[in-house]
Amino acid sequence: MAIRPGTRLGPYEIVSALGAGAMGEVYRAKDGRLGREAAIKVLPAAYSSDRESLRRFEHEARAASALNHPNIVTVYDIGSAESVSYIAMELVEGRSLQELLASGPMPLRKTLEIGSQIAEGLAAAHAKGLVHRDLKPQNLMVTKEGHVKILDFGLAKLASPATLDSPEQAPAGASSLLTTPGTILGTVGYMSPEQARGEPADFRSDQFALGVILYEMAVGKRAFDRGSAIETLSAILRDEPSPLEVSDPSLPGPFCWVVERCLVKEPEGRYASTRDLAFDLKSLWDHISRPSGSSTPTPATAPRHSLARRALVPLAVLCGLALGALAVTRLSPAPAPPNFQPLTFRRGTIWSARFAPDGRTVVYAAAWDGKPFRLFRRGPGSAAEQRLSFPDANLLAVSRSGELAAALRYRIVPPGVTVGMLARAPLEGGAPREIEGDVLFADWAPDGKDLALVRTVAESGKAVLEFPIGVKIYETDGLVASPRVSPDGSLVAFLDHPSRGDNRGSVAVVDRSGRKRVLTPPWTGAEGLAWHPSGKEIWFGAAREREAHAIHAVSLSGKLRVVTRAPGNLAVRDISPAGRVLLTRESAPIGIMGRPRGEPAEREFSWLDRSLLTDISADGASLLFTEFGADAAYAGFLRRVDAENPIGLGDGFALALSPNGSSVLSIVPAVPPQLYLLPTGAGRPRRIVPRGLEIIQRASWFPDGKRIAVGGTEPGHGMRVYSCDLEGGQTRALTPEGILLEDYEGIPISPDGNWLVVAASDGRLTVFPTGGGEGRPIPELPVGMSPIAWTADSRSLFVVGLGESPARVFRVDAVSGAKTLWRELALADPAGVQGFPSVRVSPDGSAYGYSFMRFLSDLYAVDGLK
Repeated sequence: MAIRPGTRLGPYEIVSALGAGAMGEVYRAKDGRLGREAAIKVLPAAYSSDRESLRRFEHEARAASALNHPNIVTVYDIGSAESVSYIAMELVEGRSLQELLASGPMPLRKTLEIGSQIAEGLAAAHAKGLVHRDLKPQNLMVTKEGHVKILDFGLAKLASPATLDSPEQAPAGASSLLTTPGTILGTVGYMSPEQARGEPADFRSDQFALGVILYEMAVGKRAFDRGSAIETLSAILRDEPSPLEVSDPSLPGPFCWVVERCLVKEPEGRYASTRDLAFDLKSLWDHISRPSGSSTPTPATAPRHSLARRALVPLAVLCGLALGALAVTRLSPAPAPPNFQPLTFRRGTIWSARFAPDGRTVVYAAAWDGKPFRLFRRGPGSAAEQRLSFPDANLLAVSRSGELAAALRYRIVPPGVTVGMLARAPLEGGAPREIEGDVLFADWAPDGKDLALVRTVAESGKAVLEFPIGVKIYETDGLVASPRVSPDGSLVAFLDHPSRGDNRGSVAVVDRSGRKRVLTPPWTGAEGLAWHPSGKEIWFGAAREREAHAIHAVSLSGKLRVVTRAPGNLAVRDISPAGRVLLTRESAPIGIMGRPRGEPAEREFSWLDRSLLTDISADGASLLFTEFGADAAYAGFLRRVDAENPIGLGDGFALALSPNGSSVLSIVPAVPPQLYLLPTGAGRPRRIVPRGLEIIQRASWFPDGKRIAVGGTEPGHGMRVYSCDLEGGQTRALTPEGILLEDYEGIPISPDGNWLVVAASDGRLTVFPTGGGEGRPIPELPVGMSPIAWTADSRSLFVVGLGESPARVFRVDAVSGAKTLWRELALADPAGVQGFPSVRVSPDGSAYGYSFMRFLSDLYAVDGLK
């Protein structure tokens, strides 16, 4: 029942009603003792006999009264009168954020101004062990002056010390929880995935809610709004919101990254501290609020100083400091620039490099002048490299005790990594001892006994990170690269690539129990990683789209800074205990060579820096390729062999040209990936949604042009091939689960439409009838061959061993397995050529094309980097 004006609750006289929420009714009141107005929140009568509601209501008062922050409403008093429990709090004059959002999205400056204040208030609460758990626009008041107040800690809880934002500040008794596990508390649409599952919520749940609010302020719609509460909860658990940069291309990348990090499904992927989130938002706000031409530090790279503290420094003191700094600058020499010492001088590829235990000797794997990878050593003061008495191999790691970990009998797979037999041997000489097969990367633990490794699992196609060997701590459909064990042995840092097809990805860490944290935003290219000897930072080489490459450092809380820049792509290979850094400077173009029909020799068709051939027309007159270098974030192109320039088709990874040449299948990298039909002439892109598929990895055409073959997965199932009708998206499974689709492979379908060929779970090429039925392995064909295309008679196949250089293309009878060498692909200059990631042949064999990967590297030891 509503309380009438004039009613007294203790010293407070009710003036009028202000509103009501799930946990209480709010009234304007006057405090007769102090002559001030207040907001009075009372527990609804319907809950007055509910002990749990009363307990939570009283807890709100105790929790909120412990906070003293300008962005959190101040609690004055708690009391009861005539069986009515109430809280007296600061009266905030203004409008709720929900009211402000009714008119649509807000300007970016206003979004950052409000968002940074919310984050500041949350950070203060989290530092005291308090979590809101019901953050939403209705609980955020904005005054006429633009000041933000967080209301209603009615669902707040005292977090256990293990989940606090600042655990050392946990109040007494903080280990007791008020919420029964499995109970869902919060507001649908703003709650975190862990809340939606009924799991305990910590400070990172508030970060998720703030991410949803920032998203709504920026584009005017909720990130996970669906038709019903159940569908919305499902979306929070399973779906990714539409990218902000798609909804509003004018939004800057750093802002989109902050929101994306808040909305990561796993709490470990969000900010390690809400204070860092508040800092990033405040820095962005400062940056766009400055007059044009002024200089302002940007989030994750700027030195962190308190703006409020600087504002309190008297002007005279600031002037004195400025004059003092000028005097010091004039009297003190400038810091010495880093010293880059070149260690290699030959033409080829350096795959990896490590310091020996003395911190001065360098061990590295290099392939010079087109020869296989071999291990070399260069000691301090030595002018020449020394080849180790070791078989051809790729170096993986060197332990503190001087033991090598290397990959024997390796093969190179896209995007330029080796897979081989892990072996260990003393640096000073001795026969290698084989340990594990199918290993991509490895690193020693500090004790020199355990190894962390990355292997591929044939049955699932996943990359698995193990530490120690045999204990899985992380797996992905993409690629785990450059794993490095922390100096204290508790964490493994790595580059987390969502696709094995390129080197885009983020820096992440995972502990021995499998808890993963993403520390950086996604990079368009990331290569090489090492721990700083302090164990407080991870150094790596990376670049964002249309930004220069640099060496970056990231702390375990996600704070980024630039260490150094230099021409070319830089990759961190190792850091010695004394802080000396091993870097490689690299160029890694992907080009296209081809021989059109009727021409006597091959010629080059490369366009930008990373041109990957994905299809060739049946008449050999057109080449389809995808650019995915720094200046083109997945863009499809179609080029006639008689034309000087290609035609740009649009964003996405172009996969296959339709039989009549009118359209192209393209995958747009997203979560999950999205499949599109791009016109090669007039027309608009059209999205194709194969029913029931969760992930789409590859696609190709049936000869009739009405159906496509899609490599993908249903929820809870392994990879298989499906047929999909272009009209309606109806799907039908064509293969069993567990088939393997290597990067850049297609799904060749015979010209008569009756057969397709893919690698089965055992790696053998297997022919499946498109009408359904058992697969038939191609006999006598070794594992590791990749299918290219069917011949025109639908009886034979062109296949290639992609890990070979030169690459041998065979024509193989699909029934008997009899094969004949058709072509051997090689470049006149073999230096740095690490493979041929894609080969395409016209059905009659009269035209062909292929992409080649060339990695050229130089190794440097660098002193003076800080």
